[in-house]
Amino acid sequence: MVSLRGFAVAAILAAGLAVRAATIIPPRSLAELAKESHAVVLARAGVSTPARSSISIITRTDFTVERTLAGGLAPGESFSVEALGGEVEGEMWVVPGSPRFAEGESYLLCLQRKPHGDWRPLMMAYGLLHETGGRDGSRLLVPLEEAAGTEAMPRLDGEAVEPVLACRKDELLDHLALVLAGEAE
Repeated sequence: MVSLRGFAVAAILAAGLAVRAATIIPPRSLAELAKESHAVVLARAGVSTPARSSISIITRTDFTVERTLAGGLAPGESFSVEALGGEVEGEMWVVPGSPRFAEGESYLLCLQRKPHGDWRPLMMAYGLLHETGGRDGSRLLVPLEEAAGTEAMPRLDGEAVEPVLACRKDELLDHLALVLAGEAE
């Protein structure tokens, strides 16, 4: 199932336009993005491997699930995430808004399953969060820098969009799990 937001991103990329940002129609909230995803997990990144695809360069990153919020990926399970862009044999393809993952780092991922089994972020870097330490020693989840490479179009329904901001890790994961289970809003 392809959402209108995903279609908008794909159409712009497929058109080959010279863009400084990927254009998206954002969800109302991180919870709405998570509800549209096939899987939502906190996962640790492994090795990233760039490769040529039929029309572009993609980078596959191996992940291991640390915590499952929704979907069929279980804690301890390994899986791969495909992101547009990368470098192969000196040829580089940079895609604004496409995430890059650092080996050994943890990320909150809202994912869509591809037909051949790999996964991809539902809205590129938008809504993906990276785990980091706060000044007070707390664990935070913060938006990826690459999310700045996305430009939000106004929502068709005119509703306001809740910005994706840094959050305390445990509180966000616990609340988001309750929302996805239908036990909270």
